[in-house]
Amino acid sequence: MKKINIKPYIIEPCFKYYDWGSYSSIQKITGRIELEERTVAELWMGDHQSGPNSIKTDSGLTGFHEILESMPDEIMGIKSSTRFNGKLPFLFKLLASEKPLSIQAHPDKKQAERGFERENILNIPLDDFTRGYKDRNHKPEIILALSDFTVMKGFLNFKNIKDNFSTYCPESSAFLFRGITVSSEEKMIKTFFKNMMTAGMHEIKYMIKESLSFSKKENTLVSKLISKFSHFYSDDPGILSPLYLNSAVLEKGDALYVSAGELHAYVEGTGMELMANSDNVFRGGLTNKHVDRDELYEILKYSPSVIDKVEKISDKNETIYQTVSEEFILSEIVVDKDRNYASAEERSIEILFCCEGNAVITNGKDGNLLDVKKGECFFVPSFLKKYYIKGEGTFYKAAIPL
Repeated sequence: MKKINIKPYIIEPCFKYYDWGSYSSIQKITGRIELEERTVAELWMGDHQSGPNSIKTDSGLTGFHEILESMPDEIMGIKSSTRFNGKLPFLFKLLASEKPLSIQAHPDKKQAERGFERENILNIPLDDFTRGYKDRNHKPEIILALSDFTVMKGFLNFKNIKDNFSTYCPESSAFLFRGITVSSEEKMIKTFFKNMMTAGMHEIKYMIKESLSFSKKENTLVSKLISKFSHFYSDDPGILSPLYLNSAVLEKGDALYVSAGELHAYVEGTGMELMANSDNVFRGGLTNKHVDRDELYEILKYSPSVIDKVEKISDKNETIYQTVSEEFILSEIVVDKDRNYASAEERSIEILFCCEGNAVITNGKDGNLLDVKKGECFFVPSFLKKYYIKGEGTFYKAAIPL
């Protein structure tokens, strides 16, 4: 098996060209102007089977998976390697959307394990259009805005949902609330959502038409989203999702955490996304892909919520975004002529993306170990104890919490 010296290495990431991506954002950040004729949606950094990475070694490109598999303790650290069975537990992304992503939710770990085995028994191929469970893992995630970033996440409370439909489409939406008796918020929201998802196309078209007519008179985020969604998707029930989901525009530096079962959508903007290493997705609208309504009903959380920004903890030139995830931790590092970055001595593998500027990586005694410029990403093995970043730039770092 291939082994390498214990030092930082540049990563050659994987680009994803989904139709909701951008013709300019990731291209500008990475300097890959040859990609400007394509909609680049994501840049993947990690060891996911659907987005393999390579690293630039002294002998040329080598598969990141191959290196990780041959040196798990040295790359990840003994604690993290033992805990995650030598598998990188996170996937790091640069994401850019000009069109809304599908409304979606992710299962928790137990649901993923059961669902993966069930679909295996049914002999559904992993690449089948209808396959929902691609692995046994859950997929909590954090998105950190690099620009204004529009999001939707979590259900509004039942009263607000009912008031929104009464305001935007009063003549066409009354049937959604018939038969809903006063009970817990969760039960009322779940019944409403099932009514919404099973509505006939005639009812959907009528509600969309009425909502669009009202939205033209308004200047709210909800109205703008309904108009935006209708531009990209014809007669999709998800066009009405701003009436029942929380919506907000994150400013640069704000972050949002999404846990299992939370219905959400990233609408527009550029951000750093970090998640558990999974590809289990169940969609609920704004999509041309398969929608498994029954499984979506089972994994969703129906309790009302609000959009809370992730707490930030700043220490010198590093800002840490605190979440409850056991698989990952995200931080921003800023260096300049007056401030270098010094890592902790005990740490896991760290993958860093240079979003601005350029810098050198050193261990303080052997000279420069790596030169890094804007748009490049690199990883630092755990067994390289302390390292320093010197120069001027902004970096985003993904690591495993110890």
